[in-house]
Amino acid sequence: MDIHVKNNECESAHKLHLMYALLKIFATTVEDLWPGWTGFNTLIRQSNIPTVSRVGYLPIVDASSTEYSMLNEVLKSVIKIMDRLQLQQTVLLFDEAVYAKIQHI
Repeated sequence: MDIHVKNNECESAHKLHLMYALLKIFATTVEDLWPGWTGFNTLIRQSNIPTVSRVGYLPIVDASSTEYSMLNEVLKSVIKIMDRLQLQQTVLLFDEAVYAKIQHI
């Protein structure tokens, strides 16, 4: 399902993303370095904060990442999100220790 929306907010977001990428690529000295994405947006949009944002953050799980029960719940949550978004595939990244446990599940 490809959705291509072209409006002023999307064009503005694409231009900002390109500007951020170029600033990061061409930074040559410590003084040229820009903060991360959130800090960049805070600096750029100090007086013009958008009312709508498509940036989302995953919930924080207050549990050990080595517990099988917690990993199982995370995988169940991913499946629910995929179903809601009608996704056929997704990519999950784990470190080696967690990946070994995910394979058992």
